[in-house]
Amino acid sequence: EFLYKCECKKGYTDASPKGSIPGSVCVLDYCSDVNYCPSNTSCVNTEQQAECQCHKGFVDIRHSESRMSLGFSSDQYCLSPHDVDECALGLHNCSSYAICTNLPEGYSCQCPPGWEDG
Repeated sequence: EFLYKCECKKGYTDASPKGSIPGSVCVLDYCSDVNYCPSNTSCVNTEQQAECQCHKGFVDIRHSESRMSLGFSSDQYCLSPHDVDECALGLHNCSSYAICTNLPEGYSCQCPPGWEDG
């Protein structure tokens, strides 16, 4: 199809637009460091940086304010749904008046005695 072939140098990745010559646009491969992302994540190149994204089916706990106090290390980003206590981690959408109950997969919100869901 093309008379010549372009390849990106080591440490760069191909970002050529669809339909153009492959290797004609090379950008820094932020994910070239294989140890950049912790377990249960994949490294994804964005425009200016690398981003660690949870594997499908895993729960991202990075936004939990209490994850460190619950004993999770700073490099634990994504957990299997069986390992996550959304109630303890504050990763639920229950009302502040509701009772959050951890389940084997997920959680449930219940009104306290004397209250009705509305």
